[in-house]
Amino acid sequence: MRGDACDAYLLSESSLFVHDDRALLITCGAAPLLGAAAEVRAALAPGAIRTLVCDVEETGHSAVEMVMHDLDPAFCTLIVEACAAGAPARVRAALGFERLFPGFTVDEHAFRPAGYSLNAVRGAHHCAVHVSPHGDASYASLDTSWPDAGVQDLLDVIRPRRWRGEQQLY
Repeated sequence: MRGDACDAYLLSESSLFVHDDRALLITCGAAPLLGAAAEVRAALAPGAIRTLVCDVEETGHSAVEMVMHDLDPAFCTLIVEACAAGAPARVRAALGFERLFPGFTVDEHAFRPAGYSLNAVRGAHHCAVHVSPHGDASYASLDTSWPDAGVQDLLDVIRPRRWRGEQQLY
């Protein structure tokens, strides 16, 4: 998906956001970061990447990262049903995404048997949401540079038993 200042690629359980001056690769689930980064580098023209950093680097851009585990069973059921129906927009609506991230262009996918991934861009801002509703191993993640991210609103919808979040510079 192309945006004004950022292109986004949905890579199953991973997201890739490409800006003119940097790229952000977010992996979730069992996707190994170094392997994914190596594939991205191999796919680009020689010299396109001067430095590949697989960590957080301070560049003055703010980000919110959240990982949530043991999701509410009712939310997990919604994900499973939306995936079975091939209806990712039902998940986006349940999350209240348009209210929390107004004006973002969205690319989303509902996976079978069950899983949901969303990339969204607005100008130079990005947002990635990944959800796996599988029993005791259920999890969801949010990574965004949007300064008005409604973290508490997402927690109220997903209702995880455990979560961690942080705001950092990248």
